[in-house]
Amino acid sequence: MGKKDEAPEAEKRVPDLKPGQYSDGHPLDEVSYLECKIILKPDLFTSRKSFFDFSDLVGKSAKKYDVEFDTEKLSNTPVQIREVLFVDTKDFRLYNNAFILRRRIPYKDGFPIGDPEVVFKYRHPDMQKAAEVDVRPKVPGDFKIKFKCEALPLKDSIGGFRLLFSHNVEFGLSKVQQSDRMAWKSLVEVLPALSVLEHGKDDRVELVSDVIVEEVLPDEPDPTAFDDPDDRGTTL
Repeated sequence: MGKKDEAPEAEKRVPDLKPGQYSDGHPLDEVSYLECKIILKPDLFTSRKSFFDFSDLVGKSAKKYDVEFDTEKLSNTPVQIREVLFVDTKDFRLYNNAFILRRRIPYKDGFPIGDPEVVFKYRHPDMQKAAEVDVRPKVPGDFKIKFKCEALPLKDSIGGFRLLFSHNVEFGLSKVQQSDRMAWKSLVEVLPALSVLEHGKDDRVELVSDVIVEEVLPDEPDPTAFDDPDDRGTTL
């Protein structure tokens, strides 16, 4: 006799959800940001001045369509640097399942400042599916939820746009109390949303492609605030 058909392992681990709420009764997060993105080649961004050369072009378009745009407050602000590290398993289990996990560290005068920030997100073109993933971490103290609608250019043609819903949470690295932060077991303890993914007891995450990303920002990040670099600045 064959076994009765069963739901996939991931589905069996997902708690039953009532419409409009998470398993603990908390209402689903709602979209609170609209972010419009364009992808630019980095070749022309070679100096602080190049940021403002580009902002002049943006200003002309903004004026044409009666959109408020002002960079005056940034005119005397030095360019700032942030270091970004993306982590994933060797088989890119997070990325292949629409999850992103990264750590950011702001620098001042060449030295890191503040508490490194952990950003965990789930992205999906379906708003409901993105909302139903409970990204809340199990950490002491505060964390910040950001649920954004991102408008991006089409991948394979010029003109038009596509929407992607990004369900994010941000918190300080110091809130992660597990001793082995790169172990999958520790990761699931902090981010229960990842428990739906299949894993082995010895699985770990690591720095993606051994690459550290440098973010160049035309304004100074506040190390005490959980702000999203996607809201401003350029990654080079």
